[in-house]
Amino acid sequence: MRNELEQVRNLRWRWPAMALLLGAVALLVAACGGSGDGNDEEEQRVDVVRGDIEISVSASGNVSFPKRRSLTFGSAGSVDRVMVEEGDRVRAGQTLAMLESSDLEKAVAKAEVDLATALENLSEIAGGVEPQAVARARELVASSQTALQAAQEARRDALQPFSVKETSQQAEAVANAQLQLQTAQEALDAARQPFTEQDLKRQEEAVANAQLQVQAAGEALDLAREPFGAQQIKQQEQAVANAAVLLQSAQDAVREPFTAQQIKVQEEAVATAAVALQTARDALETARQPFAAEQAASAETDVRLATESLSNARQSQTASEAAQAESVRVAELTLTNAIDAYRTIMLSQFGISIPDADLFLTPLELLMKFPATFALGGANPDTVHTALVAARNGLDNARSAQATALTSGRRSVEQAEVALRNAVDALATVNAGADPLDVAAKEARVAAAEAGLSAAGQTLAEMADGGVAVAIELRVAQAATAEENLAAAQATLAEMLAGADPIDVALSEARVAKAEADLGAAQETLVDMRAGADPTQVALSRSKVTTAEANLADAQETLAEMLAGPDPLDVALADAKQLTARADLSKAVDDLEDLLEGPDLLDVAQARFQVQSAELALEQTNENLGQSTITAPFDGVVATVNVEDGDVVGANAPAIVVIDTTEVEVQATVDEVDILQIREGQTVRVSLESAPDVELPGTVKRIALLANRVQGIISYTVVIGIDLGGLAGGAVEGRPQGRPADGQAAQRGPGGQAPGGDAGERTREGLPNLQSLSPEQREALLARLSPERREALLGRLQGAGQPAGGPAQRAGAATLLREGLSTLVTIIVERQQDVLMVPNRAVGRSEAGQIVRVVDDGGNVEERVVRLGLTDGVNIEIAEGLEEGETVLVAARGAAGNQFGGFGGGFGGGFGGGFGGGFGR
Repeated sequence: MRNELEQVRNLRWRWPAMALLLGAVALLVAACGGSGDGNDEEEQRVDVVRGDIEISVSASGNVSFPKRRSLTFGSAGSVDRVMVEEGDRVRAGQTLAMLESSDLEKAVAKAEVDLATALENLSEIAGGVEPQAVARARELVASSQTALQAAQEARRDALQPFSVKETSQQAEAVANAQLQLQTAQEALDAARQPFTEQDLKRQEEAVANAQLQVQAAGEALDLAREPFGAQQIKQQEQAVANAAVLLQSAQDAVREPFTAQQIKVQEEAVATAAVALQTARDALETARQPFAAEQAASAETDVRLATESLSNARQSQTASEAAQAESVRVAELTLTNAIDAYRTIMLSQFGISIPDADLFLTPLELLMKFPATFALGGANPDTVHTALVAARNGLDNARSAQATALTSGRRSVEQAEVALRNAVDALATVNAGADPLDVAAKEARVAAAEAGLSAAGQTLAEMADGGVAVAIELRVAQAATAEENLAAAQATLAEMLAGADPIDVALSEARVAKAEADLGAAQETLVDMRAGADPTQVALSRSKVTTAEANLADAQETLAEMLAGPDPLDVALADAKQLTARADLSKAVDDLEDLLEGPDLLDVAQARFQVQSAELALEQTNENLGQSTITAPFDGVVATVNVEDGDVVGANAPAIVVIDTTEVEVQATVDEVDILQIREGQTVRVSLESAPDVELPGTVKRIALLANRVQGIISYTVVIGIDLGGLAGGAVEGRPQGRPADGQAAQRGPGGQAPGGDAGERTREGLPNLQSLSPEQREALLARLSPERREALLGRLQGAGQPAGGPAQRAGAATLLREGLSTLVTIIVERQQDVLMVPNRAVGRSEAGQIVRVVDDGGNVEERVVRLGLTDGVNIEIAEGLEEGETVLVAARGAAGNQFGGFGGGFGGGFGGGFGGGFGR
């Protein structure tokens, strides 16, 4: 497994080269302009303490129970009782299931009868010919004749194995298989190209319509929220005032029916009616001749201009689509070049080949996720990565602009098409001439104007004649109408002053929400249609095509077999059975003749042999009766029960599987780069993926010699024995006991790091476990992560509240052990206990060798040469040169130009201290 532990091993065996290389990297970072930003943090003082340091290999595996036994009945029969169920614990010798003994007892009784019959037959043969024996011989001759007839019929069937009907049915099956293959192929073609250009265009139109509906719904909502403006309210107030004036005028008119002024007004009304009559007659004449020649020419001009506008819109649309397509192509080329440049730099400078899924991870995240080798020189990965992200954003923007331009161009074409249709309709209207309905309407208006003039003249005559009574009655009606109009105007004004109707507002808001939802659904459908074929659906359709092809091949093969005629082997077998039947008949006839001639010494010997065979059969049936019971071979748990009461089973058919849960193993898969470090007997920590907070102890039992090869990846199987602490009940009883987890009560090292902790431990997201880092390391790492990954790691830290691996927790895990459960194993390769250690970042290098800076009680700093031992990537063993309790300086993270960055700042301090200073520029 290529992880941080591999980097630790490389560091241990290549210490001088790595220190020199990382020192050069630090100098290069300082030369690139990093000398002014990294000294803001103060150096940390840490005491030299004692603790444990270990190197381990991590792998995954599955739980198995190596000791198991598949139990069978020794004879065939019907199951009488099954006395256990899956999951039951059994003891050695315990009865688990029994066969129905009546059949076996009948078999014993039959064997006894057969033995008696054989003895009787021997007595008859040796004592002379009995009439009954002659009768039996004759019956045997008759049965042999029947067998010969059956063999002859079987030979006829072998010569003609398939009827015409069966052959025609198989031919029909072949045709059906061909039809299914065609259907599957059509489904595959449809899955590869699910949408046509016409479907895509219709969906784009649907999106545009949905956008218009959203806009209309928003305008309706604004109108519902403010239905009446200040101007409308003011107009309604004026209408109320006018209605009040009219009411007052009507009431005054009741008291004084006609004044000189009213008579004058009526005279003016008569004149107005006369003018209206003349106007109606002029309109009638115009309706009879609606359009002049100039209007027809103007309509034709409008059609020509609309046609030109539509042509221009289409040309503009084509040019815009071509320009946007070119922009997308250029952006895609730019992104491809940026990807190639980024991959080239990461491969040449760090030896990392970036998968497509991790392409947009930052250089720091890639170095944490993948093993790295380091080369000096080259471009800054952060700069190239920034260009890569910019190229990706540029491609996204180009595609978005392309979609916007496509929608805008199509909308312009649609508007030009609507304008052209309107112009054509207007021209058609001009060319159609007078509208009969319009002429009829104008004639009706002339008639109405004539009637109005007549009525106005009559009213004027009545006023001149002094029709006071009628006028008063008319004025009273007019006053009542004016009063009603005033009340209606006041009610309308009150409604307008009340403001928006909540029901109308809610209804409008619902329409806006529905329009937005329709727009989102239409846009989502459009995105799906532009995405093209669904790879899953294509793969499924391709699988159906393969199945249909296989079915067709099978049906064709069966049809060919049926058309090939009789099988020579079947015919030969039928011939052999016929010959056997003839021989049996001949023998039966000879036996009858011999019987009639008297006893033969050979017959006597054969009868004695039959007696011996019957004795052996009786012995076998007695043995089968004894094997009708299944018992447990050892203490264990019933894993599988394959039979039920009443089932009919054959001899040696698997019935019950019993496993010994006191022996538990884990089949772990170890990468080839780690396998040479594994030895039998090494200590292992095992945790279940389904219960990651629980830890069980184990030991390496066996290491496979043969490799597993999967898609070019080499790995080896390592068998790990789980120590259940001598629990009598085994794993499923939930009573395993074991040692506490390593490091549970260990001394904490500098910076809060547990000396025995595994610095190479990682989360499933591929980043270091925050619990294995010091507060400074954790803070530097979180600062360089994206918000999503930072939130995921913080959530994992908060969820890990208690140390794992206590006895009670392991006992709880033991109750969960099941065959095949996925596990995570940590194999302890090397461990140093109770040694002096300091953080890696406290160690630097000088011409004298590896050094640390020691601070005395007076605050004086002394550079001291030390001899180093084992390191876990966070802390390092001090084999010589320091004493427990002394204080050393730990280099600040990211300090540019620090002479101690060669080891502690570059590797041991995490990527944030050494590489981060370079990538961050």
